[in-house]
Amino acid sequence: MLRIEDGFDPSLMRALAQLGHPVEEIGPPYPDAVGQAGMIVRHARNGRVAAMHDPRGEGGATGL
Repeated sequence: MLRIEDGFDPSLMRALAQLGHPVEEIGPPYPDAVGQAGMIVRHARNGRVAAMHDPRGEGGATGL
């Protein structure tokens, strides 16, 4: 089940459903019910590092 917060283009949700993904709209943007995530990626080709953090939670991504 893809739970998508309000604010995404409705055509995106329709397209995902047409591809067979069960989709549910879950209310206003940035609801507390949605998890918070951070990510770090090291690119294999050049060794560069990229980071991001979900703006709905505490924390952030900072350069190295």
